[in-house]
Amino acid sequence: MQQIRLEEKRIRLCFFGVWVICVCMDIHYSLTPTIPIPLTFDNSDKILHFLTYGLLAALPGLFCVSIRRFVLFVLFVIMLGTALEIRQYFVVGRDFSFLDMSANNLGALVSLVIIGHLKKDVGE
Repeated sequence: MQQIRLEEKRIRLCFFGVWVICVCMDIHYSLTPTIPIPLTFDNSDKILHFLTYGLLAALPGLFCVSIRRFVLFVLFVIMLGTALEIRQYFVVGRDFSFLDMSANNLGALVSLVIIGHLKKDVGE
């Protein structure tokens, strides 16, 4: 039984490491002057914002034991997205966009609702 708990902790720690790497990559690319986006239709970057912050908010569901801790991680992701979007105002080649910030927050909130319900159903 203790071996299973140790293995579960290791797996959760690995998912936490993946999340930290993803957050670092998001910070780096958010503060890098203009980067090309493979999608070309109007406001296509909003999809990338939504998916990126949805993923950043969903990953903690894999390593957080309690819903309360999961919600705290999601709040951190929302604050990070807001702060980085504001910071882009001061980066050459980037600009602040309320729509980008909204897509970030919406992606995180959708993940909160979906993962929160899944965790509640599983009983974690």
